[in-house]
Amino acid sequence: MQSPFLLIFCGVPCSGKSTLAQRVADELENEYNYSTVTVASDAFRRMVSTYQRKFEPDLEQFVRGATYRTIQEALGCGLIVISDDINYYRSIRRHLKRIADRAKSDYAIIYVNTPLEVALKWNKKRGEHVPNSVIEEVYYKLDKPGEKYRWDTPLLVLDPSKDDLENLVKRVTAKVHEVIVKKKETQVKKELPKPSSLRTSLDRETRRAMGEVLKRYRNLSSAKEISDLRKRIVEESFEKKLSPHETTSLFFKRAESLLGQMPKEVPAGGAMVHIGLFGHIDHGKTQLARCLTEKPSTACLDKHPQAQERGMSIDMGFSAFNLGKYVATLVDLPGHHSLIKHVVAGANIIDLGILVVAADEGPKVQTIEHLQVLTSLGKNQLVVVINKTDLVDQEQLNNVKIEVENLLAGTPFENSPIVCVSAIKCEGIEELKKTLIENVSLPVRQWSGNLKIPISHSFHISGMGTVVTGTILRGKVKVADKVEIAPNRKKCKVRSIQIFGTDVKEASAGDRVGIVLTNVRSRDILRGDVIVSPGTLEERDLMDVKLKVEPRFRHSVCLRELIHVNAGLKTTVGEIYPYTNLRTMKILKKNVAPGQNCKALIKTQKPLPIEKGDKVLLMKLDLPPKRSRIIGVAEVVNLPTSSEIYSAKIKRGYVQKKIENSVHVVSGLFGTKEAAQHVAKEHKKVLSASSKIKGTILEQYGDEGDVLVSFENSPHLSEEVYYYRLRRTRID
Repeated sequence: MQSPFLLIFCGVPCSGKSTLAQRVADELENEYNYSTVTVASDAFRRMVSTYQRKFEPDLEQFVRGATYRTIQEALGCGLIVISDDINYYRSIRRHLKRIADRAKSDYAIIYVNTPLEVALKWNKKRGEHVPNSVIEEVYYKLDKPGEKYRWDTPLLVLDPSKDDLENLVKRVTAKVHEVIVKKKETQVKKELPKPSSLRTSLDRETRRAMGEVLKRYRNLSSAKEISDLRKRIVEESFEKKLSPHETTSLFFKRAESLLGQMPKEVPAGGAMVHIGLFGHIDHGKTQLARCLTEKPSTACLDKHPQAQERGMSIDMGFSAFNLGKYVATLVDLPGHHSLIKHVVAGANIIDLGILVVAADEGPKVQTIEHLQVLTSLGKNQLVVVINKTDLVDQEQLNNVKIEVENLLAGTPFENSPIVCVSAIKCEGIEELKKTLIENVSLPVRQWSGNLKIPISHSFHISGMGTVVTGTILRGKVKVADKVEIAPNRKKCKVRSIQIFGTDVKEASAGDRVGIVLTNVRSRDILRGDVIVSPGTLEERDLMDVKLKVEPRFRHSVCLRELIHVNAGLKTTVGEIYPYTNLRTMKILKKNVAPGQNCKALIKTQKPLPIEKGDKVLLMKLDLPPKRSRIIGVAEVVNLPTSSEIYSAKIKRGYVQKKIENSVHVVSGLFGTKEAAQHVAKEHKKVLSASSKIKGTILEQYGDEGDVLVSFENSPHLSEEVYYYRLRRTRID
């Protein structure tokens, strides 16, 4: 768990503090993986409109108080906090030290000792943003750190006018890291070793998760709410005995819901969002991708020779374009009914969908099916694009709009915006981009935890080696990391990482990456294989799930039926075993009707890299393409290593007569006297009347297969009675 730390910058205005502070913050995050935040008083001054015109001494108390409270909140959240201010009075630095002490945080002072003439020169270059008189006044009033008290001794004294900025950044970050590590080692020596516990693990992992969220959104007004949420989730998870992985997933999910109600600042440098193109074949998805694409990438724009030969998309294509503050990854998906597996795979990794409908045809079969895929996977952001407007008149265009609105009615996308474009002429693209900016938002991703990257493509490049591409779903990956490829457990090493052609040292959840791996051949990697932290993800061919069968699926799901199971980017065939619970036993059901909920065991032909809590999409791809082929989404509740399940044979009888009190003769359950005697001797001999009155078989009665039954309450004469005979069933 990261410990809080306060880094106090001190120096005159225009001395280079802010530039140095921001670069140090970035270096601490990138090089040492510290969650870092920079708190600058000027940020609060910019919130006050009058400050844009003149200095307001009376409002300085508000600015100073807001700065102190923010630093205190950030330290309480376990962050590395950089106080980017002049901090020229010793009393100010003493107050910051006290804040650090209350937060049980260590601190250090960096004195930026830029000569006065240099500060005035730099101020002039900036257009004299600060009056020279203010700089001179601060210079002569400054209490230099270390002159009087030991606690005020600076960690480093720097002069940016005499040294390269890059060297200064390296010196500061290395020294801060050294202090933090030394402090941790001292604490470890002082503390007695404590046995690890579930609560400790939950607390540690959720603190990491919270740090990642606060680091990216930098909205410290919500820090208190996020911290309280974390504490509640730890308590809830501890009571339910959830694993650290399940707990952090729950935290990220609820943090997303909480932050959705607050303004979120997009991190500097452009956060990445993923947008998928869905729709019927030949409705113009790839042509629309051409209009939007600024950075082409893997298999985009139908580069595959077979796609060009057949005149249609045959695979997922990836490209990128700038979208306001975001970098948007565009996932172009095929529209042919036989390639639905690619559509499902792409839908798993997007944040927002674009549903493309041709104006000359209107919604078609795969339009509906793709919409159903998005609905089933729980996607909640959609923009509809009516394409080929150059081919129709206004009346036809209005009719298609009405068809689209009727299609969306009653779905989660009922109020989604509709944009009209002509992709062949690239008309309406700016309006589309504006609509996307208004509707897309950066989701809370699983930035902490074990690495998980489903592989979408793998290939060999001469001079580089094996290259894989994928979207990071969880965790971080760095150059030189040791990783593993599931399901084959192949161990390899990260040689280099790229994000759309740019080399990076590290990437995290939400980034679309290309990774060069050592010690593995591209032909040994399949789509849907997953790059993971070593030893963290097992492949399973048996899963226990909760399922709701889609109302639009027109068939009942039958026992032992062959279905298609999609997990991430991988699809395989499996058998489904719906069941209901009778006490602690699983009892098989013959079928589940559309719209019904059920539990089920699913046995797949090939093992899947899957975890508890994952969602898998169940399909029936052997049905005709004009019918709904989506069975529904199943949530994995358990991953049993073996199956213990029972089939129930139901025998029906009736209440023949009353003997005494609640004892009655029941006939028709058994055909022979011997069968009745055998069941009466068994330990489990409970039955139920149609009025749900339970009874227990006492003994065989008479010369036939009748039995004496003791009921909880007296049933009616001739009332139907049911006896369930359970047999253990093997799942092959």
